[in-house]
Amino acid sequence: MKSNFLIASEIKNRFCYKAKEKGIRKEVKYFIFEDLLDTGELLIGKKFEVDEFSFITYFLLKKSRNIFRKWDENYLGCFAGFKSGTEMLFEDFSFKIKDFSDFTLLAEAVEVESGNIYSFTLANICDLPKALKWEVPVKVAIFADGVAEKVEEPSSPIEDSRVIRLLKLALKGHGKAIDRLEKVLNIDNASLLLKKVRRNPEEFFRSAILHISKDRYTVIGRAVSSAAVNLDNQELFSTVLETEGVNLAVLLKDKVSEGERIKITGRMVGYYCG
Repeated sequence: MKSNFLIASEIKNRFCYKAKEKGIRKEVKYFIFEDLLDTGELLIGKKFEVDEFSFITYFLLKKSRNIFRKWDENYLGCFAGFKSGTEMLFEDFSFKIKDFSDFTLLAEAVEVESGNIYSFTLANICDLPKALKWEVPVKVAIFADGVAEKVEEPSSPIEDSRVIRLLKLALKGHGKAIDRLEKVLNIDNASLLLKKVRRNPEEFFRSAILHISKDRYTVIGRAVSSAAVNLDNQELFSTVLETEGVNLAVLLKDKVSEGERIKITGRMVGYYCG
């Protein structure tokens, strides 16, 4: 399975094995993946449901030359999805897969209401239709790497929405945004500021969903609720964070108190629910 520090390795291995052996087989029909197939190939997922989670293993099937079996299976990986995340509507999907030698479910899409671009692993591509509608519902959750860090309210947070927008783009390395940020703030070199923000973003933003790379994010916000969810014999906590005007689902190893301001880092995972 792809690296996921949230779910204990023995548990994820057990359910990935069950997905391989007992999972419901579904052919991947979405055209982006279908177009990568050669003649005589199929891409399938085997899906195993466990309470609020789904474990899905993917296989590339090739017609076998062995007369005793129809297909040769090439195992591509196992992915966990959370079915109780925050539902968002997305458009303009772009999947990052280039070929099956480097299998990835990383997608980039525009959130309809805010216009923000999110990058996340879409765990259940086997449930996608051949083509997507204009607005696509996805349950999104952050699978946190470790324990949430309690952080104090910033003494002098950035309030100007234009500066916040430029700063987020600059953190991603956008050269034009860095130049514009220097002009707006009347500074000669933004590199020192960006270094400080990367190290301690909680001191600059009241709340933030900051993209790091691929499907990884740092999130700062206040806990609205935190409820236990069980995965086999492991207890996790489905926590709702109020951040950037969104109630974002976060899966944590430990419970946090309502109203606590926290910072977490983890992977954004999507689960198609259309």
